[in-house]
Amino acid sequence: MNDWQRLLLVAATGCLLNGCGGRGEQPVAKSPRPVSTITLATTQPNRSDHLSGTVEAWKSEKLGFEVAGRVQFVVEPEEDVWPVLESAEGEVLRPGTVLARLDPARYLLQVESIQAKIDAMQQNRTAVQLEIERVIPAEMDGAQAERTFAEGEYKRNKDLFERSVIPKTDFDRSLATFQSADAKVRQIMAREQAKRAEMASLAAQIKELEQALNDARRDVADCELVAPFRGQVADVQTIPGGYVERGTPVLTLQMMDPIKVQVQVSSETTRRLRYRDRVEIHVAKPDGGVIRREGLVYLVAPVADPATRTFPVTLLVQNEKLVTQPPDGVDPANLARTRDVWEVYTADDPALSEPAPVLETRAIHRDAQGHYVWKVNNWEQVARKETGLLNVTKVRVERGTIEFPFLGGLWRFTPIRFLNPDDFDLTADRVA
Repeated sequence: MNDWQRLLLVAATGCLLNGCGGRGEQPVAKSPRPVSTITLATTQPNRSDHLSGTVEAWKSEKLGFEVAGRVQFVVEPEEDVWPVLESAEGEVLRPGTVLARLDPARYLLQVESIQAKIDAMQQNRTAVQLEIERVIPAEMDGAQAERTFAEGEYKRNKDLFERSVIPKTDFDRSLATFQSADAKVRQIMAREQAKRAEMASLAAQIKELEQALNDARRDVADCELVAPFRGQVADVQTIPGGYVERGTPVLTLQMMDPIKVQVQVSSETTRRLRYRDRVEIHVAKPDGGVIRREGLVYLVAPVADPATRTFPVTLLVQNEKLVTQPPDGVDPANLARTRDVWEVYTADDPALSEPAPVLETRAIHRDAQGHYVWKVNNWEQVARKETGLLNVTKVRVERGTIEFPFLGGLWRFTPIRFLNPDDFDLTADRVA
């Protein structure tokens, strides 16, 4: 046997042995793991879009009274207002700003009228209750005693009549007396039931009037329009002295914090914006500087503007009020701020004996020495906007007793007289 034959024999023997043996463990093929793939491309990670936008109030609401009436007072535009601030226990920590007020006279009369009706009803109920508890029981005792006596007379006369001792007329008279006494008892019982029903009716009427009284008091409270949220008065639709119906808009109040920024972006940019994404907003200052603020993406419009083919995006930014700082060298403790600078007018009114200078009452102050005003010494510089700092001097005046309402009481002017006329020039000087 040559070498090739031996090799074939060994291979055959190995195959035979493997075939006779038991089956080994078969390897289990693992399923491929799912993967996601992306196409590599050149990108610019720090890309940013610089867009211009418009600033608007985030929310605004037209406010009106829940009752009708004549306007006594309405706040001025651009006034900052605050809502009522309450503690967790319901204690009022800060009253809300009164935006407008109606004349409450007829609503107060309605409250007094309903209260008078309630008092009268309560007096009637007290009288009925006394009648049920005292008068009717006393009448019942007397009626029952009369019925008992009449019943005894009737029984005796009946026995005598059956024995032919008394005539029939005496028997009939005793019977009628007994029936009358019994009817009187039943009448008093029926009157007691009627009085109890009257008591229940009076109680129901009093309850109804108390509800009407609560509504009337609510109407009186509704004569004052209080700010429902913090904001600024954007517009006023009425004036003092005007009549408004229930629900008629009186003014427009807008929320100023946060503020809304509206921008227009492309479809590519909208795909990168998500709700509450933070964006940087630049605000140009009058001096050329830039104020940087952080805003949030509030709303991305799902539909593009057909005219510009851009998508409106609403951003919300926390707003703050910038306060002009005093110049260097000026102590803020000795600095007062004012929004009004008044001119002294000359009024010619029938209530005055002769034309006299008049001034708004809020510009007149008083101390231990009497009334005075703050005269602006540098009005020409302020008028030319060369400075915003008023240089004032205290000037003594004598205030009149008459007040002239203007714009339904929005402003009130009163005559004044300068104790030293040389201290004030009516044609050129101003009052702070």
